[in-house]
Amino acid sequence: MSLAFCSEPGCAGIAKTGKWCENHQKDNYERRRNAARPEFDKFYNRAAWAVVRGYKLRHAPMCEFEGCSLPATDVHHVNDEWKEKGEWREFINQQNLQSLCHAHHSKITIARNRERGLV
Repeated sequence: MSLAFCSEPGCAGIAKTGKWCENHQKDNYERRRNAARPEFDKFYNRAAWAVVRGYKLRHAPMCEFEGCSLPATDVHHVNDEWKEKGEWREFINQQNLQSLCHAHHSKITIARNRERGLV
């Protein structure tokens, strides 16, 4: 584990994981997440996503995580580079979607966010 000073201006706290101390980590994550979300929320809230998500869950109703036999509740984007590029077609591409139970979707998302230094 590498330790560093918190990236929050004026804070002398220690960042044990990521860029911020425990006091600022969640605040900064939420701030960055909310700042980036408006353009994604407007798509996730569209009827098109509900149709694509429903189609995926109907055709792959069980969690596709290797070794899991739970029912799928979430639809995961395997490759989410479309977010940076703004490629909305990739957002609804069935080959880029994976049906997952909530636990495995959370596990994958947390790991991805850790790799990117978001948590």
